[in-house]
Amino acid sequence: MTQNGKTAIRADLWDAIAKLQPSQHTDVIATTDGFYYIVQVEDRKKAAMTPLEDVRAQIEQTVINEESQVRQQQWLDSLRAKAFIKMNL
Repeated sequence: MTQNGKTAIRADLWDAIAKLQPSQHTDVIATTDGFYYIVQVEDRKKAAMTPLEDVRAQIEQTVINEESQVRQQQWLDSLRAKAFIKMNL
């Protein structure tokens, strides 16, 4: 989890967590809103961001595939709507 990440931890816990190594835990941390926390660090990883240039082709292909599926389904739906089927038994 990163401090600015989507699953960020409360800002008032970062000082205590930053000092920990993997497998270490904090003492009880009391927060101003009346909650108490004990946090254990399981692992640390460096944040990494893949440059857009490296994934641009993959993103474009994904978008093209999704749009193709939508358009194909629309085309099939329009064919079904126009179809007339008569069954003689």
